[in-house]
Amino acid sequence: MTQVFQGQTVSKEYTFKDKAGVLMDPDTITVKIIDPSGAAVATPSMEGSEGVYEFNYNVESDAAKGVWIIFVTAVKGTNTEKKLDVFEVLLSR
Repeated sequence: MTQVFQGQTVSKEYTFKDKAGVLMDPDTITVKIIDPSGAAVATPSMEGSEGVYEFNYNVESDAAKGVWIIFVTAVKGTNTEKKLDVFEVLLSR
């Protein structure tokens, strides 16, 4: 699990493939970041191409300590790929 301190940046990279396992460039990608209380706090945009995309999320300096959840949904035509990921925010040093 990725761990970051309050005030740092979380960087994540994801690969998207179609049902045949071929890298795809989604028509849309939605990212939702959920804090430890269950509140949706951010929807960062992803950048990339050829099936490999990434985003950076700047964790607030007073962000809640604990495990945060990332939901990613990529859609290309009738193909939808979903990903679930987590990161942990630690108190600043």
